[in-house]
Amino acid sequence: MTEPGSKGRATPRKRAGAAPVPPQRRAPVQPKRPGEPVDERKLWWIDDVALYLGVPRQTIYSWRQKNYGPPAIKVGKHLRWHPSTVIAWAKQQERPAG
Repeated sequence: MTEPGSKGRATPRKRAGAAPVPPQRRAPVQPKRPGEPVDERKLWWIDDVALYLGVPRQTIYSWRQKNYGPPAIKVGKHLRWHPSTVIAWAKQQERPAG
């Protein structure tokens, strides 16, 4: 069905009372144990980084605003991380007990 002034393009109609559909999210990758090989072909999403580091997603976003945290790459408008970069960053944060 076309709306007036839409130049013939069909526009979907919203059903009355229909609940909004939440965006689909994929399940995060299970973090690797130290010494396990990491698949470098797969980039981590923010959920993967947050799960590995044990912090909320919002913490990762806050760290980025403060130029802290593991460096990310942008894929279009999306942030992605190389697993080895996140693991290396986490190891750099370790301080000897003393």
